[in-house]
Amino acid sequence: MEKPEVMRNVMVTYMKEFGYGHYGIEKRMEQVTKRGFLTDSDGYYNKRDQWIETPEGYYAVPPSWQEFKGILLPHGWGGDRLNNNEVLKWVYCKD
Repeated sequence: MEKPEVMRNVMVTYMKEFGYGHYGIEKRMEQVTKRGFLTDSDGYYNKRDQWIETPEGYYAVPPSWQEFKGILLPHGWGGDRLNNNEVLKWVYCKD
């Protein structure tokens, strides 16, 4: 799949697991579309402090976005990190 320009905001569609019911025990995979961007990083540390290699970069999907001096920027810790093969489709953001 063709990749977008690095660090340019895109709407990314991918599959994500959600928990439902009491204590989130029932798990379901659902398709979601969120704003993110492609990085050209060689890797990142996951939640278990393990280095994950990403020679082709990865899509970063922040948990939220916040405006600063008229520019929309990622805000907060966490979010999703996706390899190119996990992305179903992407579209450039108009703003």
